[in-house]
Amino acid sequence: MNTFRKLVEKRIDNNLIETEILEQIILKSGGVLREAIRIMNQCCSECLVLIRMEPEQTNIKINKDILDTALRELRNDMARPLSNNEYKLLTTIYHKFNPDDESDQDQFLDLLHNVYILEYINDNLWYYLHPIVIDLLNRKGYLLES
Repeated sequence: MNTFRKLVEKRIDNNLIETEILEQIILKSGGVLREAIRIMNQCCSECLVLIRMEPEQTNIKINKDILDTALRELRNDMARPLSNNEYKLLTTIYHKFNPDDESDQDQFLDLLHNVYILEYINDNLWYYLHPIVIDLLNRKGYLLES
């Protein structure tokens, strides 16, 4: 996590972000640097909105409220294009770390290329969901325990 933090800190001054929020950004990125930068970019956009609304405020930092707003925007962006079949496929990946059958291959590859699904390689190749997608599935009720 320290290496990742150092990379992120090169992109944004650590005086502009609360330490625990930086850790949350790293966790919500799924370990993908590009995703951490995308989350930070959305946080910075939210800060710009605050600065425009209250130009006299000079001590704006990326805090929990800003991160929550940024994550909500990103979650909504990720939800828009998803079909019911894709939600089912994502739920399968969440539970089994792999797709069930080959018939979903095109959808699977689209979701993988659009970073809804993340690929990991340890001793084996396996897949998991982007943390924002997990939040989305929870909110939609796809991951409720039966």
